[in-house]
Amino acid sequence: MRYLFIDGAYITKRYTEAMQRVFSADGELDLSRVQLWCASNGHPVRRVFYYDCLADIKRERESETEFHARLEQQKERFDRIQSLSGFHVRLGKLTGTRSLRQKGVDVLLAVDMLDHAFRKNMEEVYLLAGDADFVPLVEAVTRVGTWVNVVYDPRASAKALYGDQIALGVITASRER
Repeated sequence: MRYLFIDGAYITKRYTEAMQRVFSADGELDLSRVQLWCASNGHPVRRVFYYDCLADIKRERESETEFHARLEQQKERFDRIQSLSGFHVRLGKLTGTRSLRQKGVDVLLAVDMLDHAFRKNMEEVYLLAGDADFVPLVEAVTRVGTWVNVVYDPRASAKALYGDQIALGVITASRER
């Protein structure tokens, strides 16, 4: 059984940058296509866990109407993701005043992935992320016998997460026994 864990901020940023770079346009990522990508490569995933946060802090110069419309749009997006077959949305918190930061998102992802690995709910996992903070997670999950595939953008990822295997943008960490 395979699961997919997605760092939502990472994939959204990479997708937005690619759309701007290639088409000079915005576009919303269709996450069902990510699940199809896994299946088309012969590795269908049973469950997909998507981690992000609701940007529920009012922006400077944003009216109440604009703020509530933006929140509603985000909630609708998360609801659409949650409604996809096998998808689960997990949300952290947003903090800060000038520089907004996500809090708890990476920890939620790590706890969930470790929990599923320890309970042997999955034999193989895809991690779609680029943050070096996930290196200890990948190491821990492989130590308990779960095969880990890290999917990343080579232009925007911490090398510590994927080592020297940059060519394809997908690496595999083997099981340790």
